[in-house]
Order: sequence, then structure tokens, then C-alpha cells
Amino acid sequence: MKKLLTVKFAIKLRCQDCHEGKRIAECKNKRCQLFQMILPGARGRSKAVKDYCRWCRNGLSISVCTSKNCSIYLYLNKIPVSDKIINPNKRIMTDEQRKAVSDRFVKSRLSKRAKED
Repeated sequence: MKKLLTVKFAIKLRCQDCHEGKRIAECKNKRCQLFQMILPGARGRSKAVKDYCRWCRNGLSISVCTSKNCSIYLYLNKIPVSDKIINPNKRIMTDEQRKAVSDRFVKSRLSKRAKED
């Protein structure tokens, strides 16, 4: 299922690209417009994203950006992305797979209750 990125997820994905898989919390680049915008309760995320994009384009208009893999490009142009991009560790299952997992949990709960009695 495809969803639109929120500004916070766009920033998070961009920071992950910048840090190449390292922890985002270890970022020391205080000149970056996105610095500390990933923290809960941060204000002005949209403005920070636009400033970062303008910086990345060397002051050119945001509308001429061609970086289709950039999460900020996807956010600003409202391009839907798959769940795998938003939550890379999330297991995406079909309805049948979800039902099978649910049935296994029910069976295990019933067997535990039977052993307790």
C-alpha cells in the first residue's frame, strides 16, 4: 500500500541517507538545517525542509529538482511511497498471511490455557 510521507519521516529518511545507516542521534553537523528536526516536538520542520532543499540545490528553485530518490523530493511533490520505504523493518503481509498468524496465536493461547488447567 502506498502512502504519502510526513515531514518527520521525510527528514528521518534523509538523515538516514546522510549517515549511511549509522545512528541519527550521533549527528554532529550543526550547520545542517535538519539538525534536531527529527526530535519529538520540534517546530518549523516544513521551513527546515524547504531551507535544506534550497541549500542542496545551491539556491535554485525547488521546482527544478530532479533527485527522484530523495525523501524530501517525494515529500514536497506529494509522491506516494511504499510501506517498505517508510518502515523498512516492517513485515508486509497479505490478508491470508495475517489470518494464518492470527490462527497460530489463538492455537498457542488455547494450548497454554489447557496446560494450566
